[in-house]
Amino acid sequence: MLKPAYKLTIGGKVVDTTDEPKASTVVDLAVYLDLDTPADAVQLTLGSVGFLKPKQDDDATIELGYADNGGFTQVMTGKVVAVNAGLITTRILIQAASNLLLRTFIDQTYENKTAGAIVQELASAASVDLASASDGIQFPAYVVDGRRAVCHHIRDLGDLCGFDSYINSNGKLVFEEFSGGRTVHVLEYAKQILKRSSPLARVLAPAEAIRVGPGSRRISAPSKVVQALAHQSNCWSGRRYARRRQLRSQPMPLCAPSSGRR
Repeated sequence: MLKPAYKLTIGGKVVDTTDEPKASTVVDLAVYLDLDTPADAVQLTLGSVGFLKPKQDDDATIELGYADNGGFTQVMTGKVVAVNAGLITTRILIQAASNLLLRTFIDQTYENKTAGAIVQELASAASVDLASASDGIQFPAYVVDGRRAVCHHIRDLGDLCGFDSYINSNGKLVFEEFSGGRTVHVLEYAKQILKRSSPLARVLAPAEAIRVGPGSRRISAPSKVVQALAHQSNCWSGRRYARRRQLRSQPMPLCAPSSGRR
């Protein structure tokens, strides 16, 4: 069984569970990384003891890994945006650089610029470093209005060009087309997986594994497992489709006229 480990660097203070055998003051650590969320975040709960006392706007770096193989992977870089101190514990909220994109509002009209050039200027206005920005579509004119945050305008440009937009683990903005993964992940029961609540739990034996790699979503299991999983997926899709058709076919309720007098 692999033993999870972490390394936190907050405000110049470091907590490394592989170097320090003593008990950590971290009570709970939750990392949220998703392309569909506006900002990646880390929720950290600390006991009210120890030397780690984060403050708002402190720089933070989170690295996750396993103590058994002696390696960490940096998953997020950001800043402390909220500190809620209690009697027993202190809750810390850390957000990535996309938090700056959510707090920046500008009014600007761009002429004869590519989507990548517009994203570059929007990131500069929000003081966010740019890792890469593909050109994408050339716009004769494009208006960015101040009613919405810069983050939403970058997402709109990505939708128009078919690009992904996200903050990488180094805290820099990426705006480019997805070209395939570069890492193969093998998840095995009783090693990386402790509990499975998906349909795979009913069709995979404990000794089997799920393999996820570049350009492939194959499962390293017998063909009958894949057929059973595909059958269940089709059944769920059919039920959802039938439910949507049923909801759309129902007549919209009409508002009854008011009987009162003005």
